[in-house]
Amino acid sequence: MLVFFDKKDNFYQVFNSFKQQIENHEPAFILDSAEEVNDLDDATICLGTGHTDLAELLQINFNKFKDIYVVFDSKNKESLDKVQAIIEVKPTVKTFDINIENIETHLLGSIVDNREKRDESDHLKKQVISISSRLENTLDRFEVELIKIKKIYKTMVPFRQSTFKGIEFMSKFFTGESSGGEFFDIIDSTNYLILGASNASSYLLSSCYLTHFHSLKAINNIEQKDIDNFLKNLKEEYETIANSSKKEITFEHLLMVVDLKSFSVRYFNTGNFSLYSTDKMIISPALDDTGETSLERGKRYTLVSPGFIKNWEYYGNQELIFDLIKSNSNKESSDIIDELAFRLKSKSNSSFLKFDASVISIEVGENVIHSI
Repeated sequence: MLVFFDKKDNFYQVFNSFKQQIENHEPAFILDSAEEVNDLDDATICLGTGHTDLAELLQINFNKFKDIYVVFDSKNKESLDKVQAIIEVKPTVKTFDINIENIETHLLGSIVDNREKRDESDHLKKQVISISSRLENTLDRFEVELIKIKKIYKTMVPFRQSTFKGIEFMSKFFTGESSGGEFFDIIDSTNYLILGASNASSYLLSSCYLTHFHSLKAINNIEQKDIDNFLKNLKEEYETIANSSKKEITFEHLLMVVDLKSFSVRYFNTGNFSLYSTDKMIISPALDDTGETSLERGKRYTLVSPGFIKNWEYYGNQELIFDLIKSNSNKESSDIIDELAFRLKSKSNSSFLKFDASVISIEVGENVIHSI
């Protein structure tokens, strides 16, 4: 059941449109009383910050709902203040800026996709916990038992795999217990392949990154000026949020732009992202680094996220990540990712890592042809 909490403010028409569309998937209602909303259980809540009384918004018991969406106006200071106040109460809310083009489509798609992902995640979590519980009393330090866990974990956490212009991307994402999160996606444009990845300690920052990245992705023929605008707007929004935040927040992102004519790569790294080939480090962790490199035919590259590195250090792994990649260079991409993941998980007593983490393999085909 989806409930829109609204008092006929400037978001009412938007909510009314959502209501008509969402009813194709589940019951939907528009309420204007915090008391009525609090009486509900197991509902998805959609709020607008156009309310005249912030106190009434904060009366809602956010913790009883799994999915909460907040629509706000980034050009309105009062609306920004309200969305930040709501995030303080419930950090897991998902925010949508009313100024985004086709916001109805974005929000509707997010609500439907998130419901499906949440159901899938809950099912996967129960399976992982169940398996861990059954094995807990029988595991020992024998190698045969470690191999058993490894096989189970490989089955439970599937790979994400895609190929663009002869370049194969394979990745695994690992859910952590901390707030914020990581994001990774690829844009297949006419002249470029663009890899974007982020790590944020705030859900608001993650939401802002997704907004800007999807705006870039929507451009049919991306040019250099579009990339420059993306980086400029992202930096300005991060600084605005960081300056107004009451607590310290962190945001790291990497943008790799692959020229399909030459396979040269321009990268913009503002964090602990590390890219390795089988014989050296290509991109190293940096606070603010811009550089150039290139991808070679028949070569494989491994990208590890800031969250992966934080977990590696948190669990006290002594082996260097690069040494592990180099020693397994003759194996398949999936095997290398699994080996890295397993070394990480073997140090954790929980079913989940401390921080969100990602490992991405980039493999260039032997016979890939440059664009002309």
